[in-house]
Amino acid sequence: MHEVKPSDGTITLSPLRLDDAEAHLAGEDERLVRWLSRGPRTREGVSKRPVEVPQRVTPRNHDDMVRGVTMCGHAGSS
Repeated sequence: MHEVKPSDGTITLSPLRLDDAEAHLAGEDERLVRWLSRGPRTREGVSKRPVEVPQRVTPRNHDDMVRGVTMCGHAGSS
């Protein structure tokens, strides 16, 4: 599948890959864990989660998508 990474030069949107796990986990704080991630994550837990982006986003698969935002070289996710 062709990977599209929309960017304005400062912020880039892209699917997360397993290689992004360390940066993603390092960025988790108490608020992120409480409101967005259903509990603290581990490298092992991240590796078990599917990271393939579906061809078409539907209400059924939307929550399973792993998305990333990179701003000025620092990764984040949703």
